[in-house]
Amino acid sequence: MKHIKKQLGQSATEYIITLIVVMMILGVGFANEGSVITIFLDAVREGFERYSSFLSLP
Repeated sequence: MKHIKKQLGQSATEYIITLIVVMMILGVGFANEGSVITIFLDAVREGFERYSSFLSLP
């Protein structure tokens, strides 16, 4: 019977590299706009402003 050598620790390394790449993609800005995080937070802020102004109507 052949013994298969287990790969220990490789998945953690791959996870960390993938996480770093995703964070770089989210943090990097585009040509005329900010980063994905900035665009998302601006959209949430605008939605909250519209919602709160709608609630303040008589």
